[in-house]
Amino acid sequence: MINLQSENPSNHNRIQDKMRQLSLIVFLAIYTCFSLQLFAQESDRISVPGSKVSMVPPEGFELSNEFQGFIHLASSSAIQVTEHPGVNPAAMKFSFTEEVLEPQGITLEGKEEVKTNAGVPASLILVSFTVEGMDFERYIFITGDHNNMYIINANYPVMTKELIQDKMKESLLTVEF
Repeated sequence: MINLQSENPSNHNRIQDKMRQLSLIVFLAIYTCFSLQLFAQESDRISVPGSKVSMVPPEGFELSNEFQGFIHLASSSAIQVTEHPGVNPAAMKFSFTEEVLEPQGITLEGKEEVKTNAGVPASLILVSFTVEGMDFERYIFITGDHNNMYIINANYPVMTKELIQDKMKESLLTVEF
């Protein structure tokens, strides 16, 4: 049987010091990994040709030759960027209502007000629709300043939702202009 009362207090202090050192090492390792992940993400920032928008697309997405944005052919997913000079984004976000969308065969799944990673306010609207028998979801990301609006549509098949939805949202939050 171990007698804890006879334990040398200096041993106890050494153990506490070792635990503090270990905690500090673990904290620094986690901090370093997190910092490297952020740095790696920012180094992947791509300017969308023909626009003022830059963003970090999800892994595997490439610039499209057909439209302003990115495409991932294997998943039938795309991110399309449109600019609207002279338009305040605050006016547009109210246009996405069930009454407006339903007659077009589009279902409003949700809306939220967010901020980009740079702190710029944005609206994130999620809709669903069907094209040629295939179900899709689309994030409609609306941001800008008082004089310029940027709408970024991120489309993906519903069957890939579990794999791609969060990555699309993370990518949209990296938008800068």
